[in-house]
Amino acid sequence: MSNSYSIPPSENKAKESATQALFGVTLGVIAMFGIAISCINGSDPEPEKFALFMCGVLLGSIYVFMGLVEVTLMHRLMNLKSSLLLWAFFVACLGYVARTRASVDINRIFHMEASAFPMTLAATTLLHMISILFWFFIISGFVCNLLVVSSVLQGSHHGKGLMLIVCQVVTGISFITMAGFSHFRIDRESSRDQMIYRIAHAVDFNAYSPCANIDSATKSMVFLDADKRLALIAPVLDEFITFEWRKVSFLRSVAVPENFETITCEYAASSKNSAAVWAH
Repeated sequence: MSNSYSIPPSENKAKESATQALFGVTLGVIAMFGIAISCINGSDPEPEKFALFMCGVLLGSIYVFMGLVEVTLMHRLMNLKSSLLLWAFFVACLGYVARTRASVDINRIFHMEASAFPMTLAATTLLHMISILFWFFIISGFVCNLLVVSSVLQGSHHGKGLMLIVCQVVTGISFITMAGFSHFRIDRESSRDQMIYRIAHAVDFNAYSPCANIDSATKSMVFLDADKRLALIAPVLDEFITFEWRKVSFLRSVAVPENFETITCEYAASSKNSAAVWAH
């Protein structure tokens, strides 16, 4: 009796179906990458759309990578369902460490508790998760490219094999690109601080201030307490003083203030009356 393991026909059929689905997702990733490049080129670039489509490329590439792992090890993973608990524990630890680092960054930049910047904290946590996964992106990207070379040398670049090769190429390139972004942008403290500062201005600071003693034309503000009395103010970002208009706004250079002023908000009489009406 042979001890070799034979893959059931039903599993082979499921594997082929999964490969075709992953190939379809990969074609979508390629299309999004092409659209992203077209958004950044030309005389009227749209860097924000470029960033949106590149996020789609990253998420699609991660999905394809996880699908490739499942397709490659499908008959083995059936007996490893308990490993999902280990993966959940790993993701939880990753999120905890990344959130801790994000809180330290926000506290260092604004000299305030990170809880005052909830949206910035979430975005910075994501940045640190990418940074922590630097070696995962590097190793996985090179492994995907090595598998492509191996498949071509073995003559497996026909039919379903070609589909897998396309998936591996796209995933490998995307992961190495993400590793480069992590190394050159996130891991450099000055660049990371500028990204965090711009993110805070976009999602947590208020462009309009209800406080009579804050000029909305020159200052942005964020409330620091639930009573909306204490506010932290920062200069409004001037996008016209740099020549980086082709870059995504979060990646443009900006001077991060060393200190931020904290003031007590003074409401105008009309604002107080309006607040009283709403209270009743």
